[in-house]
Amino acid sequence: MARSKWRVEARRRRGRRVAEITGDGRYALLAPCPPLTVTLWRAREEAAEAKQRLDQAGCGGQCNPRLHHIVDLTEASQLFLLPQR
Repeated sequence: MARSKWRVEARRRRGRRVAEITGDGRYALLAPCPPLTVTLWRAREEAAEAKQRLDQAGCGGQCNPRLHHIVDLTEASQLFLLPQR
C-alpha cells in the first residue's frame, strides 16, 4: 500500500519513536503506553470513539489512558506532545 500523506506526516512528527502507524486520515490517535502507536482516522468523531474504546479496554500492560490523545495533523501547532521517560 502506498504511504498516505497522513502517515508520512505522523512519521515526520515523531520519527523513530513510533512503533506502528495504521489507518489513514488527518486525525491521529496516539497511545504512548510503550510502545508508541498511532492510528489515523478520517473524522474526529471516529478518532474520539476509538479513543473511548481504547481508554476502556487499555492498550497493554503499561497502559495509562490519561496519555491517550488525538492530534489533528493539519494543525501545525499540534505536535505529538508526550511525557518524557
